Amino acid sequence: MNFRNIALSFLILGFSSRVNAEIRSLNSEKTVKGLTIQDNPAMDKPTKKKSVQTETSPEAFRNNRFTPHISAEAQTRPKGKFAFQRAVGANLNTSLFLSAFTYAISNRVELGTVLLYYTEDLHRFNMNLKYNFWKGEEFFWSFGFSFFQSDLDKKDLEPALQGLDIGVGINAFQLLLNYLPLNSNYKFGLNYSFIDTTLIGLQDEDLSIASESEFGVDVSYAFNRRPMDITFGTGWLRQSGISSLEKIEFGFGSSVRWYRPKKFLSSPTGGLHYSPKSGSVEVLLSSSLY
Repeated sequence: MNFRNIALSFLILGFSSRVNAEIRSLNSEKTVKGLTIQDNPAMDKPTKKKSVQTETSPEAFRNNRFTPHISAEAQTRPKGKFAFQRAVGANLNTSLFLSAFTYAISNRVELGTVLLYYTEDLHRFNMNLKYNFWKGEEFFWSFGFSFFQSDLDKKDLEPALQGLDIGVGINAFQLLLNYLPLNSNYKFGLNYSFIDTTLIGLQDEDLSIASESEFGVDVSYAFNRRPMDITFGTGWLRQSGISSLEKIEFGFGSSVRWYRPKKFLSSPTGGLHYSPKSGSVEVLLSSSLY
């Protein structure tokens, strides 16, 4: 018997075993007035139904919780939930008032915008998007994009350029990884961001004038008996977290989050971040809205 015949024999044997198992399963069932009763004695005893957590349930979201400091949450909110949080491409040095209002249009996608920018006459538009493309038992990956455009004040332009519709654009790409080991109180987060500032309307294509990259890492601890996390983070960030025309500085700090299920401010977060080179201390505040 050659190898092909041996393989075919194993395939037939496996298929036959599966069919026989299905027949035995059907024969072991008895149907009485539309009710199916198994011959297994253990089935005669009433059993309690186990609660099943779906990825949209608040319980599942809290069990996989992660509190960022420098990085951000790779997981998105359940569908239909709002949040007031750091915008894609921003960092912890960005003003609290420039946080984005986000809405989860699905269990994996959040859309948001920074409303404060619309109070400026020169502002055109801004939006950000985050997509949680990988949800595993322990690893969560997401990427995000943000787009910002504003006109330039014609008073600041040379006379030859004042007749042109010139603006500035800030585009950002962000890659996030959260590692949440099972049966462990420790959680980890990584963040990489690329920010590009461009001139719009000066040429046929946007002209890039500056670009920068940021990197950060977080280690978080989730308490067992208290609905609270504490996170320590360090990394290299822009000084104001708005454009790529800023200098990159090393810094470190900590954030604390308190979980309050079914409350309006469901996860208020506060923290401090220190940059040794400039000696600045940032106070951090944010929260999810439920």
